[in-house]
Amino acid sequence: MWVTAVAMVLAVPPCLLTAIYLAEYAQPTLRTVSKPLIDLLAAIPSVIYGVWGVVVIVPWIEDYIAPFLGKWLGSSIPLFAVNNPTGFSILAGGIVLAVMVAPFIIAVTYEVMQTVPEGIREASLAVGATRWQTIRYAVLPRARAGSLPVWC
Repeated sequence: MWVTAVAMVLAVPPCLLTAIYLAEYAQPTLRTVSKPLIDLLAAIPSVIYGVWGVVVIVPWIEDYIAPFLGKWLGSSIPLFAVNNPTGFSILAGGIVLAVMVAPFIIAVTYEVMQTVPEGIREASLAVGATRWQTIRYAVLPRARAGSLPVWC
């Protein structure tokens, strides 16, 4: 449960912002290049992510993150006290899981945002809303029914 919670805290905000950018702001050429790459990342087996986590993330946490958190936050917040001399931790698992689920979150949110009718965007912009206001008050409430309750 802790690894999943850490992964969702790390993955959901940047993935939602990435999907909003791709669906609403990005140039069409960037969309046509990035969408297949995101789908390709979603097809990578979880074993590959696990090996990457053991080879890259665990030593990184062991050498840099754990000493930093133990030094600056360990004395005041017991959650960050370093009791494990290795990098195998909830944080390492959460980072790997966050990287693993990110392509799925981006792809699903992007597709749901693309299903919002263009007329809703045009109507919002026609009454004087900015682009961000249109996304926030017109597009996201419509897209929320499709995928956003899962992550929000």
